[in-house]
Amino acid sequence: MRASSLTLTFALATLAAALPKAPVDPVCYNLTIPVTISAANLNLLIPEPANELVVIDLTNQLSSIASNLTDEIEGTFELEATYEIGATLCLPAGWTGGGTLQFLIHGILFDRTYWDLPTIDGVDYSLGVGASSKPDPIRDVQLFAEIETVHQLTNMLRSGKLTSDLCSGPTLPDLNFDKIIHIGHSFGSLITNGLVSYYPTISDGIILTGYSVNATWLPMTTAGFLPTMATLDQPDRFSGLPNGYLLTNNIYNNQLCFFRAPEFDPAVLAYAEAHKQTFTIGELITLPTAFPPTPFTGPVFVVTGELDWIFCGGYCPDSAGTPYSSIPAGVQSVFPVTDSFETYLPPSTGHALNAHLTAPDTYEHMITWAEEHGF
Repeated sequence: MRASSLTLTFALATLAAALPKAPVDPVCYNLTIPVTISAANLNLLIPEPANELVVIDLTNQLSSIASNLTDEIEGTFELEATYEIGATLCLPAGWTGGGTLQFLIHGILFDRTYWDLPTIDGVDYSLGVGASSKPDPIRDVQLFAEIETVHQLTNMLRSGKLTSDLCSGPTLPDLNFDKIIHIGHSFGSLITNGLVSYYPTISDGIILTGYSVNATWLPMTTAGFLPTMATLDQPDRFSGLPNGYLLTNNIYNNQLCFFRAPEFDPAVLAYAEAHKQTFTIGELITLPTAFPPTPFTGPVFVVTGELDWIFCGGYCPDSAGTPYSSIPAGVQSVFPVTDSFETYLPPSTGHALNAHLTAPDTYEHMITWAEEHGF
């Protein structure tokens, strides 16, 4: 088991039981969960970058219109490993069981605190990477391993295998939930999409935020990140990490990719920059993964900012030459037998939905959707 007290990539979720609204004064438990996975990862032949020049050259390759990494991929291999996952479980005070568990999965730039941002300049951004392992950033930390991690965590939640020996703080009650829904943001939505593609009965419903299945703008996004080795960008926080752990370069790269004026407070952007988290070369290369149509029948809700830069090129109401009413509506193509498919485009909002001034309204739409579907 490779363990670390540092953050992100496998700090997959804040687990929040909302029943269905976020509880008032919840009791929260910080968990460190050993999870054993077996995943079909890509066999990437890319060595760990020696310096930032190599990182920028890789960025050039990934963002080029002639990008082709076929020569750098030699099939797949079976990754078998055990990781320690940092997570937070919040339950309503006095909870005695039942209800719906929301399994929340953050994306790139943020950690689990994305789902519970602090009150900044009088605005409450909270909806309701933690201390997770930091394995090989090219070989291990890829989309497919993260899907399997969420799969195993969900199985543990359903079978009651999360116990007090895994948490700090108050004693964890016996866990039993009537339903589990998965809510992702950005890369977390890609994980969620993959989860129900591989395991169509694992979730009772899903919300995909900051997401579409149109990968046209992902090369532009990679260039917009201007990836920098985490140890070089913020050595005080990430000293000792392998060079394949990356950060967005600076506050303006974060603004370009994740925020849209005037619907954000500059203080929130500054907070995001100061607390930004790592992503990996393995995640960048597996980010464009497209999943085939899934037999998942549960309800699907896609919530993507009207002006999302990463998954819509800056204007989500466009149909992008498809028969769908918007770019996010195209997600329906991979959920052909869902019993309910809906979209919502928060107006004047960029990619990081929870960090915009429109966040309270966005949450209301998500909570209403959950209530209407019995969650």
